[in-house]
Amino acid sequence: MNYHKIIRSLSLLAFLSVGVLASCGNENNSSENSAAGLFAANAHAVGSATKLNDLFEESQKTGGDYYYPGVNEDVATSSAETGAQGSGTRDYTDTNEQVSGVSEADIVKTDGYQIYYAARYENKIRVLDVEDDHSIHVGTEIDLGQVYTDSLYLTPNYLIIIGYRYDVSTISCATDETGDTAYCLSYMWWQPTGTAVFIDRDTLQIVYSLETDSFFMDHRLINDSLFLVGYKYHYYGQEDARPYFTEVKGTDEETSFVDYNRIYYFDDTPAYGMKVLTGVKLNADPELIEHNSSAFLGASPDYQKMYVNLDHLVLAETIYHYEENQYYNRMTISQFAIDVASATLTFEASASLAGTSLNQFSMDEYDGYLRVATTDRHTTWTMVSEWWGWSSTSTVTNHLYILQANDDEGFDLIGHLSEGLGKPGEEIKSVRFDGTTAYIVTFLNTDPLYIIDLSDPTTPVIGGEIEQLGFDTYQHVWGENRLLGIGYNAGETGGITGMKLSAYNTASGEEETIQTLSLFSYSNTDETSWEYGYSEALWNHKALLISVEDGILGFPVQAYEYGYIEVAPGTTGEYVYRDDEKTYEWFWNYHSYYYIFHIDFSLENPISEPFVIEHDTTNDYYVSVDRGILIESVIYTISNREVVAYSVADRALYGEPLVF
Repeated sequence: MNYHKIIRSLSLLAFLSVGVLASCGNENNSSENSAAGLFAANAHAVGSATKLNDLFEESQKTGGDYYYPGVNEDVATSSAETGAQGSGTRDYTDTNEQVSGVSEADIVKTDGYQIYYAARYENKIRVLDVEDDHSIHVGTEIDLGQVYTDSLYLTPNYLIIIGYRYDVSTISCATDETGDTAYCLSYMWWQPTGTAVFIDRDTLQIVYSLETDSFFMDHRLINDSLFLVGYKYHYYGQEDARPYFTEVKGTDEETSFVDYNRIYYFDDTPAYGMKVLTGVKLNADPELIEHNSSAFLGASPDYQKMYVNLDHLVLAETIYHYEENQYYNRMTISQFAIDVASATLTFEASASLAGTSLNQFSMDEYDGYLRVATTDRHTTWTMVSEWWGWSSTSTVTNHLYILQANDDEGFDLIGHLSEGLGKPGEEIKSVRFDGTTAYIVTFLNTDPLYIIDLSDPTTPVIGGEIEQLGFDTYQHVWGENRLLGIGYNAGETGGITGMKLSAYNTASGEEETIQTLSLFSYSNTDETSWEYGYSEALWNHKALLISVEDGILGFPVQAYEYGYIEVAPGTTGEYVYRDDEKTYEWFWNYHSYYYIFHIDFSLENPISEPFVIEHDTTNDYYVSVDRGILIESVIYTISNREVVAYSVADRALYGEPLVF
């Protein structure tokens, strides 16, 4: 089964219309693609196997829209917990998270005394002990077998691993001159199986596991409640189409299905798949861990974004429309109430909005209002002639919605902004909400950073604008009226030229870029060689080490250089070639770095030049540096080959690297 194939689905788009809301001065538009169009969803319990099968069969008769599957994803210094092996407390940075109190998973977690590192390409967890003198050594390694993970959580009692199972299939094998097997070619393929493994932090033994036939798309941890959102494919001919869970406590194993009364459908919504919401209530005694699940028919297997605070979980799902030579996109949002005490999620409301959101930072809830930023691209295809074929024209509109859930399982449109939000053709590239202020970056050729006043939710107002070349992909609030942006440099015509950091003053009437620091450029070093670089931090906020309190910013950087050089005539090799006169050989160099910056907005240039740690000098892509963690006064930068320490106070390397 190719789980990345295009599948047809309407998901939650086909809502019962409750009318187009025209409040707050928004123009009334009867078109389905109206910027202000909202539709309510009424959830009904399936109730029986017959009803569930009927819904699946009916979905095959319904035409619809298309989903394009593929997986989708303010840090301050954490209040330190007492570690399982430590005594007292240590200050440390936790994963860069969107909402305080809502933990996000990452490949590295720490309590200040141990560092837990998911070595992704080796399928193991390394437990590193941090001593009082800041030295570090490998305590133990946990073999994950055929469970892949890049998601760890840490609680006082458990290391929690979220991932999926995979299988390895052999394609072919080659033999040497003696007839013995020299090597085999194989490939890894994932199963649609979500896996959560709980490891006791004292014994480092598995004490609880939960496995399901829905693939975990995203998840969050709030106190002692873990919330998992999965997608379940439907295979025709299944004896029982309900999601199932296999729970293992010690030596006891139990498999259960989601009850028919906890599977819901929406009127006129084809049932191509399910999103499965699961709450796991943790307990110090693994025998007392409990889970509960509900499922909702009509869901996207991908292009899901999730926003979570202490009260609500909000899912955004992209839907692409194709009809009568028209292409446009919409987004459904579904809001669920969170009960942390019981680890349960309860459906509250859904809506359909024009456009799609960029990521989780495009959503935010404040003072009872849900704020959502989207980009709507509408393309029309026209047949010019049989000779010239088709031509297309596109319009781009950016939106900021302010919504409030009502008692009819829908949302009321409280406020809306689209006019002036981006120049023609510009799409949203980053969003950050900070109380009654929204920062939105759009881009085509230049980068307007819009500062939007949301103090009156009925009337959002663009209060200021900062323009520069390039654009930010992530923004971080660094104190009152101070903002740090991470993104790309660009030329006058919009072409990407490298990476940049920018410091902004966002005070009303004083909006300006204080400093822009270019980190590296995509360029020709000479006529025969080229270089470029990138950072995971450009698209993954969890790759950022941020401590506003300590004035520290860090992230990994991967740099490439390639080209060709002249070599002696007669030189042979796989990468050697010859023109009419000379012989050349191709070369390439890969470098893995970690950049550390000191940030101080009291200075004229708040961003320091980076301290650069080179982690590996080999040309091995799989040993790139993954994360940095600040514990007390030392930053530990980690790859699957070594750990390097950096003293914040001395601004210099600390001790010798730990090599695995």
